[in-house]
Amino acid sequence: MEDIVKIKPLDLRNDADLTVIIPFKYTNQREDILERISFCKLDRNLPNNIDFLLVDDCTELDISEQAANLCKELGISYMRLDSDNLLFSAARARNYGAMYSLSHFIMFMDIDLAVYDGFYQDVLEEIKLNDLENNVRDFIGFGVVYLTKHGSELFFNTERTARRKQFLQHFLINNEEVVEKFSTGTSVQVFNREYYLARGGNNEEFAGWGFEDLEFTCRLAHRAKHFPLPQNFLQDYKNCRDVVEYNGFKSLIRLYGDITFAKGISLFHIWHEVNSSSSYMKRKQKNRLLFNKLLKSYIERKEEPEPLPDLSQGNSLIFTLTHPAIYNREVLPRYGKIFYEEEEKFEDINYLEEYLKDNNINRVILQNPYSNEIRLKIYNFLREREVEYFVIERGALPNSMFFDRNGFNADSKSYNSENWDFEISEEKREVVLNYISEEKSNDAALEDQPERIAANKLLRQLKINPGKKVLFVPFQTPSDTVIKFFCGVYIKTYDEFVELVRSVAKSLPKNWVLVYKKHPLTKESYEVAGGIEADDYNIKDLLNIADCILLINSGVGVLSMLWEKPVLYTGEAFYAHDAFNRRVKNQQEVISHLNNLFVPDKERIFRFLSYLINDFYSFGNFTTKVIDWSLESKMTITSEINFYQINNIGKTKYIYNPVRAIKIDNKSVLFDRYRFSTDYKLRQGTGLIGRPIIRNNTKRRFVIIRRLRKLINNPHNFFEDSRFIFLRRLRYLFK
Repeated sequence: MEDIVKIKPLDLRNDADLTVIIPFKYTNQREDILERISFCKLDRNLPNNIDFLLVDDCTELDISEQAANLCKELGISYMRLDSDNLLFSAARARNYGAMYSLSHFIMFMDIDLAVYDGFYQDVLEEIKLNDLENNVRDFIGFGVVYLTKHGSELFFNTERTARRKQFLQHFLINNEEVVEKFSTGTSVQVFNREYYLARGGNNEEFAGWGFEDLEFTCRLAHRAKHFPLPQNFLQDYKNCRDVVEYNGFKSLIRLYGDITFAKGISLFHIWHEVNSSSSYMKRKQKNRLLFNKLLKSYIERKEEPEPLPDLSQGNSLIFTLTHPAIYNREVLPRYGKIFYEEEEKFEDINYLEEYLKDNNINRVILQNPYSNEIRLKIYNFLREREVEYFVIERGALPNSMFFDRNGFNADSKSYNSENWDFEISEEKREVVLNYISEEKSNDAALEDQPERIAANKLLRQLKINPGKKVLFVPFQTPSDTVIKFFCGVYIKTYDEFVELVRSVAKSLPKNWVLVYKKHPLTKESYEVAGGIEADDYNIKDLLNIADCILLINSGVGVLSMLWEKPVLYTGEAFYAHDAFNRRVKNQQEVISHLNNLFVPDKERIFRFLSYLINDFYSFGNFTTKVIDWSLESKMTITSEINFYQINNIGKTKYIYNPVRAIKIDNKSVLFDRYRFSTDYKLRQGTGLIGRPIIRNNTKRRFVIIRRLRKLINNPHNFFEDSRFIFLRRLRYLFK
């Protein structure tokens, strides 16, 4: 998108945890708006890790200068958009504020809202309490008490330390002289900034104020699984203040503000004249219709605005608009501003150097750099010139991807021991233990695998006698990049490895057997005389029964660590480390190791796995299909990745629980307003609140009388319309 910022905020801080963003527009109808800039900073106990950013959209230049000077006095960052010829857009102001902010979290604030002493500390504590760091899809809402003109005057004449409790008291006793109304479904919300950008932010099709914030909130709430979804989600039922049935989107949205409001966290809206001009009301109605249309298209087709860039990340050059990990909604903001070109354009590498300089490119995004000559040339150039880059490809663990700024596979420094060989926290250790337990027990694998069976059954079917040790050989695909470029200097080709396996099979110690399995994507099977073919068995079951694994540089070498099995490898392997594997050059070295098998260092395995799982790999749910790639092999094509953990790119981690159940169910006291207005129940397995059960006896009597009349006057239709099959058959008696 075009950057229309005329005056950029220069004093935002990289170490701020939260940025409070205030859209600003001066009009002749709101001459008091300049003095209200200070309202957001009425908190005298302001934490030092919060930034404030006023985003000025469409204000005349002389007023803008006054606003900028006021912001400077108040310690508020100021941004002016070059939007003089455009209609004011609260959505645009919020989006630019989010794109330019540097903090992990952002909070949207209205210029008319006043805060109490300690408000922002309460906000920071809510962020921590709700663990937004590890639940990027969640957000926090805040309620607002709207004061009357008299109430607003009284607010500023009240001792600061007493304001919050005193005016919440006015609200609770319904003092209409002081309080006009309240709402817990407001635009004052806290979001993970990078997630806000990934979802496209507020939709800028909305003009002026109204519905742009609600449309975005509805999208997030629908995805978050924080609460069960109400019935008739699309229905615009009542308003967030008055809704007493769990029906329509507003009954859900208000719950986010209800939580904090119940803790006494609130803002206070200072009274002002309401713009009731026909043009304002006309625009509001137009926004309402647009809201209904956009929300419907999201619910039905998951349509959202394009992701917004994190402008603090500079500019990135990419070569694909189809790669599901590179061109991915959750990842795109982390590149900053994107420049797209075809790789072929840079066959002359000198032009690439010129292009990077002319467009101020900060980094280049690549997929497998060894997959074609032009890409490899680009890759080597970037490394030689020390230009920042990311290689984005599948990892060795199921559902994993990596964003590597240090290379690809075995040529990368990312796997060096200084990055992982140190003490790990108990929290990370628990994550690894849970991961190992889950992966060893489930059926997931990098490629499709046969159904799993028990170890004793597998040994019987393979006709392996008790007491025999198993050397397992997982063959790779001959066309794989790691075979072509990282086979190594000792066993230089795939065919040489096959011959090594055959020679090992002939010279095994008597207490060993060799079991081999072709790669699921390889069409051709290799015969190994004296070995046991296990193509039709699951890779995890074979690792389970194995005592040692022999391979070139397969990702199975990492998977083997989950079972703490010793690995012998012949090629260049990114996971090479004497603590848990050994390199072998020939058949004699393989046999020597089998006769004196080393024991992998369990602690070092944990450290390496912790590095991959917690810090280096990203994880997502993959949508894949297998296609023919060559005469010898097939290829798995990934069409979509829904990330639930993103590491090693961008300013922050992206993490959420992909299988999280509804976080707050209908048993919570938050649902009391709905529970006592009507009985309702959860539809099993859907997370939807069902329709209310009618308990009205008068209505029930009316229904019974109506059905009796139907039975007397038209018995055929009475039985035909019955919900019971055996009764419907009786209709034939009354033709």
